[in-house]
Amino acid sequence: EKAKGPLINAFAGAVAALAAYFVATPVEAIKVGLQTWPGTALPGVLSRIVSQRGPMGFLYGLDAMYSAGVPYSIVMYTTYQPIRGAINNVTGEGVWGSIFGAGIAELIGLLFFIPGELVRMRMMNDPSKYSSFFTAFPALLAERGPGGMYKGLKATALRDVPYTALQFVVFEKLRTELALKKKEGEAVTLLESVGVGVQAAIVASVFTIPLDVLKSQIMTSAVPGSMRATTRSLIRSGGVGSLVKGLVPYTGINAAKWSVSMAVYSTVRE
Repeated sequence: EKAKGPLINAFAGAVAALAAYFVATPVEAIKVGLQTWPGTALPGVLSRIVSQRGPMGFLYGLDAMYSAGVPYSIVMYTTYQPIRGAINNVTGEGVWGSIFGAGIAELIGLLFFIPGELVRMRMMNDPSKYSSFFTAFPALLAERGPGGMYKGLKATALRDVPYTALQFVVFEKLRTELALKKKEGEAVTLLESVGVGVQAAIVASVFTIPLDVLKSQIMTSAVPGSMRATTRSLIRSGGVGSLVKGLVPYTGINAAKWSVSMAVYSTVRE
């Protein structure tokens, strides 16, 4: 693959984020409700979202989603390509460049993502208290301090690093195989890339759902707790099954977000 410059990668990452988070925000609202409103089934979550936030409630927090997701996407995609290339220069072309490139790029991107993600999740969990990102962010910053804005970083990294590595490896492998089946001069279409992204998201989601449940609990709780304590509390109150609660919407949001993000990114770059 011909190397692309950082400006092209950054532009493609920004476009990818704008498209992906618009699609994913409604599914994310449902997922967070299922995971953090005890005893509430899907119909109850849908009803509660509409009653608390109105008909447009499923897009509530989109400003926070963009504030967290766009810088993250720019940084993650821009750093991924050179890191992947450097690793491939050492190990040769293969999966290791994608695995370690995606993992390292994800860690760097999370430094830009976590504060906005914390604000978004608190907005979704308590919409009566936080009306918008621009009122929620300074309020939470004053309440928690700069360090407190990174609450959940460990849980998020433990979920997102393996998730992103799996997503990139599966996506790139399937998309490459699809491209090889094309006639000479024929490119993989945007829709085909979305389909590949959905398959990759399903694989990565199944392996990382327990970590997503822990992340949601830690980031929305008023009192900080460790991953071990949160795991024990969840199993005590809801059994082992509580660690896979929200699997369907979690897979749905990843399929929506990552399939669109990677498909748009790949298409824009090319």
